[in-house]
Amino acid sequence: MSAGNEWRGETRRSARAGRAATLLATTMLSAGIVDAAGIASAVAQSAAQSRDFDIAPQSLSTALRQFADQSGMQLAYRTSELRGLKSPGVKGPATPLQALARILAGSSVSYHVTAANMVTIERPSPLALATEAPDGAVPLDPIDVGAEATANHSLASEGKAADGYRVKSVSSLGALGRRSLLDTPFAVSVTSQELIRNIQAMSPDDVFKLNPFTRTLTPQGAGWTPVVTIRGFNTSERAEDGLRRATNFAQVLEDKERVEVLSGLSGFMYGAASPAGMINYVYKRPTIERFNQLTLGNYGGDQYYVHGDFGGRVDDAGSLGYRLNIVKQDGGTPIDYQKIDRFLVSGALDWQIADKLLFEFNGVHNHYKTTSPNSY
Repeated sequence: MSAGNEWRGETRRSARAGRAATLLATTMLSAGIVDAAGIASAVAQSAAQSRDFDIAPQSLSTALRQFADQSGMQLAYRTSELRGLKSPGVKGPATPLQALARILAGSSVSYHVTAANMVTIERPSPLALATEAPDGAVPLDPIDVGAEATANHSLASEGKAADGYRVKSVSSLGALGRRSLLDTPFAVSVTSQELIRNIQAMSPDDVFKLNPFTRTLTPQGAGWTPVVTIRGFNTSERAEDGLRRATNFAQVLEDKERVEVLSGLSGFMYGAASPAGMINYVYKRPTIERFNQLTLGNYGGDQYYVHGDFGGRVDDAGSLGYRLNIVKQDGGTPIDYQKIDRFLVSGALDWQIADKLLFEFNGVHNHYKTTSPNSY
């Protein structure tokens, strides 16, 4: 997730480059190495670099969004905790952490550096505020530097290339909800959004080739119901954000944050289903900072496409956020006489009504047309 109001263009390569990226990703997954010392070193190096900041006195939520734009750091915080708080702002040269401390001055809000280029903003509980420092003492904001992020970080912060594409949590296991992978009594494999993008996945078929649990039996491009083999059983069962859905003949990935594959019996969590398992597609959610990304590329053959991904907050308080993905693809595939014409508009809204009440809305229009000779 990139902070700042910037347009970033990417040109995706052909299927041959996609296979090379897949091999590289598989090698990285097999290595399973996380360099905690390297992350901590990156935190210290980034924190020591001085930059020019120009953030006027205003609401704390708005000041933090401008800080993210100017510093390039990613911030994680509950918008409800910052409502009504003001910031004195910051102007002039300072390191990112010095600038952040000035922005939070007088607000009783603290920050924790939890990973490379990532900071968590927290407001102490009323009990903690009641135990103030004695007269004459100057309380300092705590700063914790570590290699692991807290459990409250968004799913988008997990599964990065720097972490070997490994994640720490599962977004949903039916009635069990979101859980840590270490505390999950099931075999679950997660493909993160960054890995999906780096292997240039055009459809779930590309993800299933990489996933150690799955083997494609009927590919989506065949024009029939996609079928996957998991632990020897065939299935077309799927879920979206943890909720069972009808079979989709044209699943897309541009608006998905991750793909989670459960290997094993899933009836307890999702209802009657194939003994193979369950495939859960997780939608992208609104971002805290403004996010604009435009991608132009080619999926192989004459399949040129354009993909726009936009996100951010609507109001100053940050209680209402949006995410919008738009895709247009048209042209012949590397398969002779096959053509795919599709148009996708996928939107998501998050409305933080109260501290413990969040309204999530998703709307999708997906036109997917495959033209090819009959397989039989």
